[in-house]
Amino acid sequence: MAAIIGALLIPLGTSFERLRLELGRKQQQSETLRLARQLWQERLIRSGDGQPRSVINRLNATLQGEQLVVELTVITTQSLSLDEQEKYAASLAAALGRSRDSLRLDLIEIPTVPQNLTSPTADLFVPEQPKSAAEQQAEVLSRFDRQIRSLPLPGGHQMVEGRITFGAIAPWLLS
Repeated sequence: MAAIIGALLIPLGTSFERLRLELGRKQQQSETLRLARQLWQERLIRSGDGQPRSVINRLNATLQGEQLVVELTVITTQSLSLDEQEKYAASLAAALGRSRDSLRLDLIEIPTVPQNLTSPTADLFVPEQPKSAAEQQAEVLSRFDRQIRSLPLPGGHQMVEGRITFGAIAPWLLS
């Protein structure tokens, strides 16, 4: 029985480690998208005279090696100057705690007239709130519980209790 459980723990531990890394990556990506959207709304959604200037149509962030690539498509009534683009990218890099050189901004501007920015579609681009660490941990524990209870054990035995310990030295420890 101990050998069966031991044999299951190795792939289970590997799966948990992959899941932990994926959750961390998704949290980082969600935070990047949230900050990118927030900075855009604070600085570039309106022109100097208070009129609607732009709205984010599409936003994506990916890590390519050590460089963070932020792809941003905006619908705008007034193109951004190179100086405005650079200031936005520098502000985003600073907010993320990255050097300016480690962030690449790929900006696509779609020209429009001001009336189109005040349409109801501008309200459709609401960022998705990332799940908290506690919510993500609860999901992982729930999946673990379902998986461990579905394991067939010899002799009709049933798993009664299991415990997962999260820590810095041994990130996922099953006992």
